[in-house]
Amino acid sequence: MLKVKGALKVFNKGTINQNVALRNVDLELKSGEFLTVVGSNGAGKSTLLNTVAGNFPLDKGSISIDGIDVTSFPDYKRANLISRVFQDPLQGTAASMTIAENLVLALKRSSRLSLKLGINSKREEEFKEALSILGLGLEDRLGDKVGLLSGGQRQALTLVMATLEKPKVLLLDEHTAALDPKTAKNIVDITKKLIKEYNLTVLMVTHDLNQALDLGDRTIMMDKGEIVLDISGKEREKMTIEGLLEQFSRARGSRLSNDRILLAQ
Repeated sequence: MLKVKGALKVFNKGTINQNVALRNVDLELKSGEFLTVVGSNGAGKSTLLNTVAGNFPLDKGSISIDGIDVTSFPDYKRANLISRVFQDPLQGTAASMTIAENLVLALKRSSRLSLKLGINSKREEEFKEALSILGLGLEDRLGDKVGLLSGGQRQALTLVMATLEKPKVLLLDEHTAALDPKTAKNIVDITKKLIKEYNLTVLMVTHDLNQALDLGDRTIMMDKGEIVLDISGKEREKMTIEGLLEQFSRARGSRLSNDRILLAQ
């Protein structure tokens, strides 16, 4: 489904601030697989997400989605294949527009049809059905401006918008990090419900190690632009947060040792 092969991304190349954010990363997700991504700041998590989304072009390597080579596609050309939910609940919605209008925008991401052409009684019923899964009563508020919603309600709406067209790949970019614990838990529950409902292929970046092991069926850990751990199945089921941190320390220690050897040569 999603294949990243030999992904290299360098920022500020050839300058004193050069940063190799991705170092020949290979990653493959099968259809319906839910992968969580963890790592410290600067590990390459967000860069990986942004290259898959088309926000950052690769310096080397390739990306394909459902057999389509999208390496040279900018983000808007991937809009019919990829949906994304950001950390900031305000980023994925238009506050001055109604809930219904926001949902139409989600449907028309890759077309130029007007909002008026997109809203009718049949469409409203579809929107109500899609929103009802949230259990927040938003299906009865289609005419309300999104700016009136709480952060959690907006993030829940963004999740519906992102999954309305059942994308080939759903990108979750620390989408609960800006929410209070109670709201975050609700959004996690909604996330699981929607992903199961539509059998989505998911790539989720998180700093929450509990989420990383509880959600989905596979976890990778990144450090300095590389994947240093890739676990699934029984190994992941038995993994604890302490074990995850220990694995990270070993991987980082191994990298430091290798760097010292290279410098000594």
